[in-house]
Amino acid sequence: MIRLAITVAGAFLSTLATVASGTGAELPPLKIRQMIIRVPEEKFLQALEARPTDDALSKQLYTWLDSGAAKLVRDNSTTATPGTRFETKEGTVYKWVTENDQDWEGIPKLMPTSWEDVFLGTTLEGEYPAGQWEGLEGDFGPTDPFSGKRMKLDDIPGGKYAVSLLWRTETRSRLATKVPWPLVWPENKTPAVGLYEQDDFLAQTLITSVRVLPGRDAIVGFIRPASDMERESKPSQPELDVMVAQVRSNAAASPSPSSRGKESPAPPRVQFFGFGVANPEALALLAARESGNDTALLSKLHAMAREKKAIRRLACGSAVSSSRTTLTSVREHHFPTEMPTIPSAWDTRPVGVSLEMELINRALTFSLRLDPARFRWAQWDCALDAPELIMRQPQFYQQQVDATCEFREGQNVVLVGTMTTPECLKSADANAGPVIGETLLLFAELYQPEGTPPLKVLPQEQDPQDKQLDLEAVVFELPASERAAWEGQKTEGVPTDDESRFQKALAKVQDGTASIVCHLSSVTNGRRSALVQNIEQVTFVTEYNPVDHNPYGRYRPTALEASSVGSSWNVDVLSILAESEFGSTPVIRVASALHHDTQPAVLPTLKESLEYTRTHQYDLPKPTFTAEEWTHNLILLPGKAQCLGIRQTPDAMKKDRIHVAFVRARVRP
Repeated sequence: MIRLAITVAGAFLSTLATVASGTGAELPPLKIRQMIIRVPEEKFLQALEARPTDDALSKQLYTWLDSGAAKLVRDNSTTATPGTRFETKEGTVYKWVTENDQDWEGIPKLMPTSWEDVFLGTTLEGEYPAGQWEGLEGDFGPTDPFSGKRMKLDDIPGGKYAVSLLWRTETRSRLATKVPWPLVWPENKTPAVGLYEQDDFLAQTLITSVRVLPGRDAIVGFIRPASDMERESKPSQPELDVMVAQVRSNAAASPSPSSRGKESPAPPRVQFFGFGVANPEALALLAARESGNDTALLSKLHAMAREKKAIRRLACGSAVSSSRTTLTSVREHHFPTEMPTIPSAWDTRPVGVSLEMELINRALTFSLRLDPARFRWAQWDCALDAPELIMRQPQFYQQQVDATCEFREGQNVVLVGTMTTPECLKSADANAGPVIGETLLLFAELYQPEGTPPLKVLPQEQDPQDKQLDLEAVVFELPASERAAWEGQKTEGVPTDDESRFQKALAKVQDGTASIVCHLSSVTNGRRSALVQNIEQVTFVTEYNPVDHNPYGRYRPTALEASSVGSSWNVDVLSILAESEFGSTPVIRVASALHHDTQPAVLPTLKESLEYTRTHQYDLPKPTFTAEEWTHNLILLPGKAQCLGIRQTPDAMKKDRIHVAFVRARVRP
């Protein structure tokens, strides 16, 4: 067991600070402690509803610890002085095999030749910057060095008295069961199968900036454990790992309550929640949604989750600043890449929740990736005469939203994305894979305790183009007999109002004569891009080595590629104009790329591949994809749908159906 605490002088910090507030007091040395407390998710989220300060919320966590309602998972402590880095870790070092020699004679095997030290346990490290705030600038006042747009410390909760720390914590453990990989060499005349067991790791990471008042506690992050997806049976009550920062100082007394007023020292925290709802119910919720006010919808979905009418798919949050914040809870899955039947190289894919974000004043830029289910295994036969000679690869599911939004004053909740689960992601195992018929609704929330002065946007920093847009794409499946009613519309060069036809298609969904096969939405703030997708990464073989000295019927895969199957929409907002060449009517110019697959990819069988190689040496047949694409430069009228046109579904079983796509953009009030 390793227990290590280090304080290192930062060479890049040449001088120590002399000010922590306007009084000129020296920055104090600090005692720093982080606890990771595992608590029932519903209990923690209900406590958040009262919007307590971080200090009050941490005291509630300690009460649950004392009563046994919560569990202390990790506890790390260290010290720090101004202008230094700090580090503490507790755990063990594991020798992980990173390179092997290959032996394909007889029974194939891999022989380890190189190892890497992997720390299993918890590491807490960071920096205690000497420069806690910049000097006075006229009437603007002292400013926050961690804010990209110079927030006044007076406008930051507890800003004049709290200390800022750069914070990085990581917890890693080894998956209890190693992953078995079959090793085969089809060139051997006598078929034989070896086995190699590879390690996967569970990792939880938070990198952010923390602002905390000495003597108080801060909730720096919370997320589900990395092991959550690996449980064979899901717990009746999901849990959260809550990261609590304690900062103490004996050298300087905290300011009196009267000098603090009602301010809390906690930095703003951004929280993300995701809910799985049956498609019809989700459509009804979105239709009744009040534009620009998503707080009520989020509250309703929390209530539905408690009543088992919705499933909470995501709950996480972190203290956030203008520096990039990273929050992850994943399984680090290692899989073969080069020479995949007897691997010479491995790659790593995190499976779980990965979030990156930046908050500048009230504008949030983020990238959220959520794996809705464990990866599935795809298997390739390598020999007609020896069915035991196989190769396998993981196929990863992924839900992703990349976007920018602004929390308007008085509007601390934003619906940042929705996505239906396309039929093409249906798993052969009814108990595995994403839930077909479900819509995922994703929310971002700016959390500030009750009574906290709101974060402000300085007037001189506002851009007329920075309008908040709700973006939406819908693909309807309609009778082919109605094709004429949906044709003949221009999509490029002129703005088109197809809202009435969009509403007509929605009405057909309600009466059962049509259905929605793809529904994606996201947000963007001004001239920025947005991506929303619900996909599976399908791996397929692209190159092989023929087995000449054996009877016809064997091959050895040597190269792989991956392609996305599912629904995805990428939007670039080019401009938002109050006036244009079309008159005084506002228009929104976008570059839109909408992709939807109607069926799973079909990989060629071994017989099909071998037959193909008779006339295509070293090449293999491609998988069969059923992709529909609508790629356009569009001029949209705010709040009005535009029809992108018809696609004949490539599904042989649905020749009597057509797919019609619409997009629209709405300006939030």
